[in-house]
Amino acid sequence: MNKEEAFLAGKIVKSPGIKGELMIALNLPWESLAEKADFLWIDLNNRLIPFYVVEISGEGKNVWVSLEDICNPETAKPLIKRDVYLSIDKIPKQFRKSINPGIIEGYKVSDITYGEIGVVKEVIAGTVQDIILISGKTHEIMIPVAEDIILGMDNNKKTITINAPEGLIDLNKP
Repeated sequence: MNKEEAFLAGKIVKSPGIKGELMIALNLPWESLAEKADFLWIDLNNRLIPFYVVEISGEGKNVWVSLEDICNPETAKPLIKRDVYLSIDKIPKQFRKSINPGIIEGYKVSDITYGEIGVVKEVIAGTVQDIILISGKTHEIMIPVAEDIILGMDNNKKTITINAPEGLIDLNKP
């Protein structure tokens, strides 16, 4: 798996036990992952390496996890301060609207009515909703990250397909 097919779920912060358990600070509530996280992908030297989850428990955004073949502090130590990823298909639907900004910058955006409208310049994090800022041919376009607007994303082709509400694309047009 590569990072384009993954969701940055959190970071390993420590391994306090003698059995190699790891504490992960998550970017989303652990309860939403408890039944779905059969594998965690850990970034080791810019490669995502899969680790089978033996046991997972937690509260809020902190998770304690036991991984197969990580059974003592010596095997756990190289994993501390590493990013943890999940396969995008393991992320609960309500969290999929959170887009990893660094991944989609440069993606071409096409609307089902207008065709290609531009390229993702950046993702602006909002307290209620994130916004995708698109560099269009004549002006910048702001699209909210919402399931009813973003129809799909193709990481191989680096494209995003949207269905923008009427008038949204022309809103900032000079």
